Amino acid sequence: MKPTAALFAGVFLAAGLLAGCGQPGPSLSAPADSAPEAVEAVSPDQAAAAQAVIDAVKAAGYTKVVLRPLMVVAGDHAWNDMSGDEPDSWKSLFTAAGFAVETQMTGLGSVPGVQQLYVDHTGAAMAAL
Repeated sequence: MKPTAALFAGVFLAAGLLAGCGQPGPSLSAPADSAPEAVEAVSPDQAAAAQAVIDAVKAAGYTKVVLRPLMVVAGDHAWNDMSGDEPDSWKSLFTAAGFAVETQMTGLGSVPGVQQLYVDHTGAAMAAL
C-alpha cells in the first residue's frame, strides 16, 4: 500500500477546484450527492470535485496526504482553505475521510532553487533592456 500522497494547491488550481473558480475539470466529476456534509459551504460542483479527488487518492491506496501550496508565498488562501480547521478545508476533508494529513505551509519562494530562478530571470530581463 502506498503510504503518502503529496498534493499541491496547483493540482487543485488546474482542476478548477479553488473557491470561485467555477466548474471542475471533466476528469474530476462526481455526483454532487456523494460529497460529504462538511463541504456544504461550497458549491455543489466544488463539493463533488473535492470528493472525486479524495476518492481518487483513496482508490490509489494512499493512507497519508501531505498538503503543500504550489504558490510563491503561502498566504491566507493556503492557511485557511488548505490547512485550516474549518470543515471545508482540504485538511479537514481528508481527515474526515480517514487519512493522516500533514501540512507544509511554506511557499515555493522559500526554496533556494526557486529563489535563484527569480534572480536569474530578473538578471536576464535587466540585461535585455
